[in-house]
Amino acid sequence: MSQVVNDMLDGFICQTCDSFVDGEAPGYPRDCEDCESDERKSWAQQAKIRANKTANTYNAFILKNSFLWKGNVPIDIAESLEVVH
Repeated sequence: MSQVVNDMLDGFICQTCDSFVDGEAPGYPRDCEDCESDERKSWAQQAKIRANKTANTYNAFILKNSFLWKGNVPIDIAESLEVVH
């Protein structure tokens, strides 16, 4: 293997962008701060999308079927879920 590959596998350089991480080689691949931050932002955005999809599906179900149980819904069941902005 090349030196770059070895440095990446050792965690000396970023596995995503090949930039210098922090001068240490812990022995496992890792990301630099910039790539790690971008990845976390992506995870947060994906979680927000999933939460909003769930909320919209739930709200549509409640709206469509509310006539079936009008006045007969336990108080701990929400009438709608909030959409995250």
